[in-house]
Amino acid sequence: MQTDKERQKLIRSLNLMDDIFFQKVAEDEEVCEEILQVILQKPGLKVVDAQTQQFLRNIGAHSVILDLVCQDEDGSHINVEIQKSDDDDHVKRVRFNVSNIDTTFTEKGLDYWELPDVYAVFLSRFDVFKEGETIYHLGMSIQETGTPVSDGIHRIFANCAVNDGSEIAELMQYFKKTVGRTVNFQNYQTG
Repeated sequence: MQTDKERQKLIRSLNLMDDIFFQKVAEDEEVCEEILQVILQKPGLKVVDAQTQQFLRNIGAHSVILDLVCQDEDGSHINVEIQKSDDDDHVKRVRFNVSNIDTTFTEKGLDYWELPDVYAVFLSRFDVFKEGETIYHLGMSIQETGTPVSDGIHRIFANCAVNDGSEIAELMQYFKKTVGRTVNFQNYQTG
C-alpha cells in the first residue's frame, strides 16, 4: 500500500502523455475543446460531448479502448490517442480505430454521403514518421495526378519530439512537461 508521500511523488511525476493523467484532464470538455482547437487549427471548434476510455466491443473480433472520443457541433467524431511507446504500427492503429468509430457510431440506414467526418488525432512522445515535423496531416490523393481526394477521415499525428516553435509545438511541449503554469493554455493549469 502506498503512503501519501509516495502517491504525491507519483502524481508529481505524471504529465499529459501519461494515460491516467490525460484521462482525468480530458474529463473536462473545455480542456478537450482547447486542445482540439490548437491541434486541428480550428479556433471556433465547439465540443458537445467528450468521453474518455471509450470501450468499443466487437463480438468475435478485436475490440478497442479509445483514449478520448469527442463530437463537435458539426457532428464530426474526434478520436484523440496518447502514445508514449514507439512499439507498434501506429498508422494501422489509427486505421483500426477509425474503422471502429465508423461502425460503432454510424446509424443504421445512413447513406454513405451522410457519414460524419472522423478526425483521428494521434499525440506521441516520438516523431512517428521521423521527418522532423511537429505535426503531420495524412490524406488521400490520386496517385497518378496528385489530386487530393477526401473520404472524410482526417489523420493528424503530432509529437513532443520536434519543437518547431509553433503553437502546436508549444502545446506538445506542455504535454511532455506539464509543470507550472502557461499563459497560452488556460483551461488546464497544473501547479
